[in-house]
Amino acid sequence: LIKSYNHAKTKEQAAIYGYLIKLNKNPLTEESKKILNELPAIPEDLAIPKRYSDKKEIAARLYFYDDEEWFKESKKEYQEKYGMDLIKNKENEAILVKKLPNDKTMKIALELVPYKEVIPENKEFIESDQYQIIGHRGHCYHLAKTFAEGSYSDKILYLGCCESYADAPKIQEKYPNAQIISDKNT
Repeated sequence: LIKSYNHAKTKEQAAIYGYLIKLNKNPLTEESKKILNELPAIPEDLAIPKRYSDKKEIAARLYFYDDEEWFKESKKEYQEKYGMDLIKNKENEAILVKKLPNDKTMKIALELVPYKEVIPENKEFIESDQYQIIGHRGHCYHLAKTFAEGSYSDKILYLGCCESYADAPKIQEKYPNAQIISDKNT
C-alpha cells in the first residue's frame, strides 16, 4: 500500500491508498506510521446516500459463480438462519425478502453466473436505484468480472472474496462515487 501511495499518479489514487493506510491502526513500519500521522482523519459522516436510507425497501444484488457452492448455501442460510422468505427460485436466480421491525423490507437477489462468462449482465442494476448494494460472492479471481465496466453510481459495493481489500483501490478507481466494503476473508 505504501509503495502504491507513494507512486500514485493522481491525488484521487493517493487518497484511495491513503484511506486504506489510515484504516490500519497498528502500522508495522516507521514509514507507514509517518504516513498514517500525516494523513487527515477519515470523515465520520461517510453516510449512505439519503435517497437510499429513505426507501422502504433495502435491496442488495449478489453475484455468485458456478465453480463453487455459495449460491445454494447462501440461499439456504438466508432462509434458515435469517428467516427470509423465498419469493423467486430459479436455477440461476433467487430473490428473498424479510419485513424488518422498522417497517422496511430487506430484499436480497442472488444471481448465479457461469464462471466462464466474461461479464455478468449487471450494468442496469449498478446504474438504477433498484438495488442499493451490489455484491460479489465468490473467488477473488472473479471479482474483476463482477465489477468490470465501472460507473459513477454511488452504490455500496461489497467485495465478498478473500483478500478483496487488495483490490479495493482498483475497484474504487472504476467506481469513484461508490462506498466499498471489503475484508481480508469472506
